[in-house]
This record gives sequence, structure tokens and C-alpha cells, in this order.
Amino acid sequence: MEIFDEADQLLYQQLVTERKLKEKLSNQDQESIPSEDNIEIQNAEGHWRLVPVSVRLHHWQQETLPIWLKGRRGTVKVATGGGKTVFALKVAEHLQREIPKLQVIILVPTITLMNQWFEELQNSNLPPENIQKLGGGNRLSDDSDFQILIAVLNSARDHLPGFIGNKLRLDRNWLNSVLLIVDECHRANSAANRTIFEAGFQNTLGLSATPEPNEPDATLTSEEAYHQSPVGRALGKIIRDYSLREALQDGLLTKFVVQHVAIPLTEDEYRQHAALSNEITELRKGLQQGLPPNQNFFAWIQSQSQSGNDQASQFQQLTRQRKLLLYRSANREKFVEKIFKEKLRENKKIILFHETIDQVNSIYLKARKENNLPVVLEHSKLPPWLRDENIDLFRRDIAKIIVSAKSLVEGFNVPSADLGIIAASSGSPRQRIQSLGRLLRKSGKADSLATVFILYIKDTEDEAIYQNADWHQIIGSEQNQYFRWDPELDKLLQQDGPPREYLPPCNSIDERQLQIGEKFPASPEGLELRLDETDTLKANDGRICVPKENSSQNYSECIQLIRSINQFKRAKLTPCNQIIAKNTQNDWIYITKGDLSENASESEIYLIKRNQGRLKISKKIGRVTRFASEPDAEESLCYSSPRELIQSARLIDAAVRKLHWDGKQYFVETHGNRVVLEGENKPLLFRGNV
Repeated sequence: MEIFDEADQLLYQQLVTERKLKEKLSNQDQESIPSEDNIEIQNAEGHWRLVPVSVRLHHWQQETLPIWLKGRRGTVKVATGGGKTVFALKVAEHLQREIPKLQVIILVPTITLMNQWFEELQNSNLPPENIQKLGGGNRLSDDSDFQILIAVLNSARDHLPGFIGNKLRLDRNWLNSVLLIVDECHRANSAANRTIFEAGFQNTLGLSATPEPNEPDATLTSEEAYHQSPVGRALGKIIRDYSLREALQDGLLTKFVVQHVAIPLTEDEYRQHAALSNEITELRKGLQQGLPPNQNFFAWIQSQSQSGNDQASQFQQLTRQRKLLLYRSANREKFVEKIFKEKLRENKKIILFHETIDQVNSIYLKARKENNLPVVLEHSKLPPWLRDENIDLFRRDIAKIIVSAKSLVEGFNVPSADLGIIAASSGSPRQRIQSLGRLLRKSGKADSLATVFILYIKDTEDEAIYQNADWHQIIGSEQNQYFRWDPELDKLLQQDGPPREYLPPCNSIDERQLQIGEKFPASPEGLELRLDETDTLKANDGRICVPKENSSQNYSECIQLIRSINQFKRAKLTPCNQIIAKNTQNDWIYITKGDLSENASESEIYLIKRNQGRLKISKKIGRVTRFASEPDAEESLCYSSPRELIQSARLIDAAVRKLHWDGKQYFVETHGNRVVLEGENKPLLFRGNV
């Protein structure tokens, strides 16, 4: 009988993990890797063999290889598990036949990925000393003459520019014999990382399952947004898009079904959520008044917060609080516990992803201490040796559950599992696609069927993921199932479809198919508009919105349609300049194409209001309202008559309540027009009366 059996191994590993949690380890706990300075490089003779001869290329790899070789630039968008690493190594193999002295630089976002690439290359015919690493304690000397360098982004941006500069001083054509490969290239789009690309590499390859920017320009398609991003310009356009659905059809992924489960908040959580949402909505209304045209709101908020805008910082703080409220939902953990117990009885192996380390720790400790489940933990606050051993226990079936905080999404060769749970993730479609790809690697089991639970909080912004991504297109209609969990009955109740309809970006629809007064078939994101008392359609910053000159509708018809659709006289202008309004059935209706006037925010705005039985012109100074005085004969040389201004304005439109003064002339806005008052070009006199 073994003194230390598998159950003891698991218990030991769990106790070590808990000790580390109590020590509150930080990222500084990373173990250092011995330096590889001053290694003498010996070039491999003949052609490189980076991929074992026994490996046969998939059809997408065979088709894409000549495309890349023809232009020597480009990005491949390949589902996780689709073989992008093998493709990149084949690219290097073929290029080295044309450039015998080829040097390859592979950029990766994490130390784990660096080590993974390094291990992959141990099967090559290159001498081990010719494959170097940069990052995780490994350095790069100025005279290094590697054949392949694998570099972590954070280290590369500090050390590569100087190394490249030194090489170019010795040989101005050095870059022609270098291949730059960027793995998970969407992670290289930060301003700090972009410095790596300034050298102007000639031979480039980008790799990612989701290369597009997280917050693209709404006027561009996702591919166009990538092509115009710094990384897209540096590496080249997307030359192949190989989706999860294609990988499944080609047999590269295990067969799977995705069960989307709506989880309700508790009554108290819903009250907290409603209060936070009301504060966020009010703050956003005020902040949007300063939003520049065609700029992403959240990217702008980030820059405003960094510049010291207190309201922007408060907005970010409140949205974080609301997100954490959803992440920490009591019913979310309760459902996870239910699935753990049910599926372990069926002898299933389970991988769980969550968005926060705190919640992962909570799920782990509850599963371990309260339910005594065979579970291990994986996240970046644990030391590498412990993470590796925990994953190894799961790989060997000693542990049946592994819970992770995002880090398994990019980095590890995840062991195969029968069941995946995406317990929580960001609102980014990218992250959920990455998570699915990690979970669905081929298991090797005949006729195996994996199940993936995607949990979201019902009737909250968690549902927006279904409006922003077409999951049926991404993974195939037959793979998607939708449920609602009832905690009181402890039952999964099947739903007809996703909680929200997918709406493509406005730039992806054929405008020739748009019908005035019919449902708008694209995303309703856009600039808020409203009708004022004179039926002038305006943005919050004061700009007037009118139909385009070549529009089939005139202004009056446009306004009448908005009034008939929306009782609050609200509308939106999409980034593609479509005016839309929401009807009583919550459908967005197409009105017409629109244009915004120039911003008139520089003008001073006075109100025409009744005071003591007479119409007067007023302005606010702090909390005090002051009224314009009628100038005497001498003062009239310098000041305008408020009585005459009111008469002129009301002759144009009796409903006018606002008077604009830009320092040179007065004008009013009515029915989509700005009308200048003739002859009045003097300021008003405010004597300090209240």
C-alpha cells in the first residue's frame, strides 16, 4: 500500500495553495530564470526544420502559407486550437530557405507563452543555444547573434529598440533578414508596446484569435479597425480568418454545446444595481455633452479621468462598483456549486474561468473546505511552480476541477476537460471567444462532447454581449442553447433564444435597403439628440442635426416622424450619420440620413422668460438670475435693447425661448435653422438686478 497516494497528493497541493493564499502573494513572487548572457552562437547548417516531419498542415495552413510568402506581411485570425503556432513556424521554415541568415523575433505577452514557444522549438534541428529568450530573468546582449529570439512584450519594449538600433548602425539592411512574429498581437496595441514597431520590420506575421481593437471606431468594420490600428499597420492586414465554427467542422476542436444561462440577482442586489445604474446614467448625460464628435465614449472617459476630470473618474468608479456587484452575485456562486456537484457525480473534468482573483479564491475555498471537492487553483498571484503542479494534477486526473482567473485564457496549453464554465467575463466578445477556444481543444477521446456553460446576469448590462456579437455566426446555431436558472426551483428553464438580438455595426449594413419609418437593422449606438421647444433637433453640445441635402425627407417630415414615434422627442445620430428614434415597442426606427452643424457652444445663451408679467431676457450667474436692463439714450450707443431683441426673435418664431450671442451678432434656432437677428450687434446690459 502506498504511503502517499493520489488523494494525499491532491490534499497536499490544496494545503500548499491555501498557505500561499494566506501569504497574499504578489506578482513579484515570480521565480527568476537563469541568465543566458554571453552564449556563443553557432549557426545551424542547411535548412531549418522547426516542425516535426510527421506533422501535416491543415488545409487552411496550406492555403494561407503561399499568401503570406507572396507579400511577407499579414495577420492570421485563427481560433484557439486551430494551429497558429505551427503555421508561424512553417512560415519561418520557408522564409529561411530564401534568407539563409534569417533571424526570427517572436513577441509574446507573457512569460508562460515565452516558455511554451521555447519548448515547442526544442523539437527543431536548431542548436539549443541558438534559441534565446528575453524576459523572466533572461537578458539580451548588444552583440547577440541568435537565430530565434522569444521575447516577452514588457521586456522587448525596453531592450529591443536599442538592440535594433545597434544592429542597424552596423548594417542598414539588417531588417531585411529579420522575421517578426507577434503572438496574441491584440495585446501589443498599447502606446508603450508600439515603440517596438517603429524600426519598420519588412517581414511580419501577426497571430491572434481576436486581433481587432476592443473599442474600434464605430464607423469602421472590425477588420478595417484592425488594419488602421498601429499593430495592424505594422504587421499587415488580416489575410486569413479561421473561426471556431470552421475549426469544429474540420475536426480540430472537440464537439461541443454552449449553454447560455441567465442568472438572477437577489432582491437586495437588484436594488443596489438599480441605484448604481441611475447614478451612472445621470453622470453619463452630463459627460456626453463634452464628448468630441465620432469618438468612443469609454476611450474618451479614460483619457479624461487620467487628465483629472473628477466626473469621469467618478463615472469609472461607479461602473467598476456595478461590475463587481455582478461578479460577486450570490446566485452565480450558488449555480457554480450546483454544477460542480452534479457533474462530479458523472465523473466529469471541469475547468472554470472567472474575471476576478478574489472570486476565484472564494469559489476554490468553498469547493475545497465546505464541499471537500477535488479542486485546484490557478491564477497569476500564485508562484509558477505551484501553478504548474496544480495544472499537472488536473492533467493526471487527480484533481477533477481547476478554477482560474483569466490567466488560462492566454498562456497555458490547457488540459482537456469535459465541461467548461465561463462563470464571469468582461463585456468583450474577444475574451469569451478566447475562453471558448481554450476549453475546446481536441481531447483525443472518441465521440467526446464537451459542454460549456456561459453565465450572465439577467436583466442587466451583462446581456449586452449578445447584442454585440453574433454567437450563431461565431460557433454555429446548433451549438447554442439558452436557459434561465430559477434558484428557488433549482431548475434550468429553456429559452427560445438569446436575451438580446444581435445588431451589427451601422457600417456593415447596405444603406440602400433602409426604409424610412421601418425598423433599423443595426446597432443603435450613437449621439443623443432631442427636439427643443422650437422643434430644433439638437445634440447635447448644441449642434443642430438636419437631414442631408440629398435626403428624400425634408426637415418638417423628419421632425413629425420623430414626434409620432417617441413621446419624449428623443432620437440618435449613429456614427454612420443615420437619424433613428425608439418607438413604444422599444424598436429603433430609421428616420433619415443626417448632418450636424458646426458647434455653437462658444455662444452665450440667454433665456427669454416671463417676469412680473413681462417677457425679459435673463442669464444665470452662478445660482443668481439676472435680467437685461433697457439702456437709456446714452447707453443705447453701447448696448442693445432687450425689448427690441425679444420682438425680433418672436417675429421669427413665437415659441423661441433661447437667444444666442456670439460676441458679434444675435441668433435664434428654430425648426433646424439658425436665424440671425438683423442689425443687432451690441451686448446687453445687466446691472446686477435679480
